[in-house]
Amino acid sequence: MKMSRSAASGALASLRGSGLAYKVGLAVMATGGIFIASAPLLGGVVFYVSVKVLTLLGAPEDRGFFSPDVPDAGGKMLQFLGLIILAVGACIISLRLVIELLGLAGKPKLTGKLGTSDKLGLGATAIGFLVIVSGRLPLFILYEIFDRSYGSAGAMHTLKEVANGGGAIFFCGLAVLILGTPFRRQALLGWADKVGWGKLGYGWVTKLALGLVVIGVIGSILDWGDVISIVAWIGVAITVVGFVLHLQVVRKP
Repeated sequence: MKMSRSAASGALASLRGSGLAYKVGLAVMATGGIFIASAPLLGGVVFYVSVKVLTLLGAPEDRGFFSPDVPDAGGKMLQFLGLIILAVGACIISLRLVIELLGLAGKPKLTGKLGTSDKLGLGATAIGFLVIVSGRLPLFILYEIFDRSYGSAGAMHTLKEVANGGGAIFFCGLAVLILGTPFRRQALLGWADKVGWGKLGYGWVTKLALGLVVIGVIGSILDWGDVISIVAWIGVAITVVGFVLHLQVVRKP
């Protein structure tokens, strides 16, 4: 008994340290991609077989699920399943990343050489993605399969807010990944100190304006409300004013 337990513990430890979860996640994602890619080719076959099976089972002619009047339902079903499988595979990889970053997976496979800011950004991005899926996937299933008239109350509203919160975490982590080191910040935003407000010695104003544009765009994607788009337009206006002032400075003798 003791030998079997120790053997099981050793096998579990080797699996945790082997990076198997990454391989499984990639395989699951590839399977989802195959489902999606095959939808145009195999959708008709899926539809024909499903309609025949439902008819043999005595399903009513006026049914909403795989109705004989909706021939493209087979392709949509394959795409739907493919998206779910793809999301599950990405969740496996994200969860494995989080476990590895927390130091609970033995020797790091992908994150061992990353700096602190990169680890923080990667962890936030992975957690944000997991939260997004935990909100969006049930929301999608409720909307597409069970009832399209849930409105904004109850479970639909809660799941939407969960997904929006995950989106905020995801984009914050992505920002840390992109701008996590001085080298990357200089490579991506160094031009802001040379043009527009930067030409006048106020490069931080250009960077602030770009930040407002990014926040506005992200807010629009996450459906934070129509007011958030005003933030993006404020950023655009500040940037345009900076370039106008830049041109005035350049034209002076």
